Amino acid sequence: MRGGLVVRAGEIQSEKYDLVVLDEINYVISYHMLDPEKVVAALAARPERVHVICTGRNAHPLLVEAADLVTEMREVKHPYTKGFSLSAGSTTKIFHGLVKREKKRIDQPTPPDERRVKTEGLWTKCESCRAIVWKKDLEANWRVCPKCQHHFRLNATQRLVLLLDSRWVEHDASLGSSDRCTLRTPSLTPRA
Repeated sequence: MRGGLVVRAGEIQSEKYDLVVLDEINYVISYHMLDPEKVVAALAARPERVHVICTGRNAHPLLVEAADLVTEMREVKHPYTKGFSLSAGSTTKIFHGLVKREKKRIDQPTPPDERRVKTEGLWTKCESCRAIVWKKDLEANWRVCPKCQHHFRLNATQRLVLLLDSRWVEHDASLGSSDRCTLRTPSLTPRA
């Protein structure tokens, strides 16, 4: 395991990546498989433009102290607590079991304004696991699929909001190219 840290430290130092995720490294440190002082030293020696994310529970106090951002997740609601076991395709059954519609009689027509789909744009499909994800949950989870941990694409503004604190100010937002790719090619008509 110690050799793995040496490899990761080399990748961090190489500046080959903008973002390096040391997935579940907190567990490895808590099981005394890695020295937390060496991990903190490797993180402190990283180039300024390289961002490192350390995941896992029970982060070592030295790692917490060295970090710029520390979050802790807690379960608010989970299907396991209701006795559901999740397997392929079962999330659809759970969802349909929780949502009930009020049935209308056939002689009561639905008004035109109620015929529109009110859920348009509220859901998105994960490219990796094909699960349907509520967009608010996706945004709250920093655009990571809660089912398979797939990272959705971030635009530049979203990435800056995640990386910087609330004090950053954008300058020259209206700045643009003076020649917006209008290529000036010579005429192809034959000369007389």
